[in-house]
Amino acid sequence: MSTSKKGRSIVARVLSILNITEEGKIGHFYDRVANYLNRNIKALEHNEKSLKFSYDADISAINEQIEDTEDAVEAAYNNVVIDRISNNKEQDSFMETYLREIDRAEAALKALQTRKKSIEDTYQASLKDSQAQVKEYKRRLDKIS
Repeated sequence: MSTSKKGRSIVARVLSILNITEEGKIGHFYDRVANYLNRNIKALEHNEKSLKFSYDADISAINEQIEDTEDAVEAAYNNVVIDRISNNKEQDSFMETYLREIDRAEAALKALQTRKKSIEDTYQASLKDSQAQVKEYKRRLDKIS
């Protein structure tokens, strides 16, 4: 065997051992892509758990506020002061205050209900987006695996 053929043979074996051939480089690249995708999937799944935790805390807090505000609405309806309705003139005067307090309490309740809906919508949109990204990364991972 000539020296040049022997040298190429050694180079081929070293390349094979080190997996530096084109096939090895491509395999190494796909492994890096797969690791990247797996890291992103794990990060997104972790983010979904964090989103759920925050959502649960926010919903719990807003539900408590809604419950308190519903009690305030009920109290506004029941807040008839006997001393202020003894005659027609006093009743007319008190009626404005009475209805204004009901309006205020109901507006506060409606604002909280709107805020709760916003929290729910934001959570659902974020979760849907995250799940779509996970699905896409898994599809890509399946494609290169």
